[in-house]
Amino acid sequence: MKNIVATISLTFLIAFEISCKKTDIQTNLLVGKWNIIEDSASITGSLNGFNSGSNFIGTSNDYYNFTANGNLYINEGLSLDTATYLMVTKTQVELVYYYDNGISFAPNGGVRGTFNITNLTAHTVTLTDSGLTPEGQELQIIRLKR
Repeated sequence: MKNIVATISLTFLIAFEISCKKTDIQTNLLVGKWNIIEDSASITGSLNGFNSGSNFIGTSNDYYNFTANGNLYINEGLSLDTATYLMVTKTQVELVYYYDNGISFAPNGGVRGTFNITNLTAHTVTLTDSGLTPEGQELQIIRLKR
């Protein structure tokens, strides 16, 4: 009986360690400075018929810099942003923006977005956030490279 309990306990411990290591690997791959290829955002399907969109194409000066301690620094065009990030799952990251181009969101707890992570390699990553808001369906896609 002791052997069965020990075996089951060891199995759960190994499974937990493997799942934690996968998340750690994802986080480690995300850490560092990434050049912005493209940052597109759109709102469609609003009740008043208003649709909008933007598509920012990055230059060599534009970046997302994910630090190992959970901070995120963004330079996109003339906008300098400060945020934090948290790995929600191995395929999702939550970004919390505290400072955007001179405007502080910190007293309100920050502006949050949960992004799905796809195409994560040592050299590329795509972050996608979508959701329904009072303005309509929002979609943001951020493509980064090293």
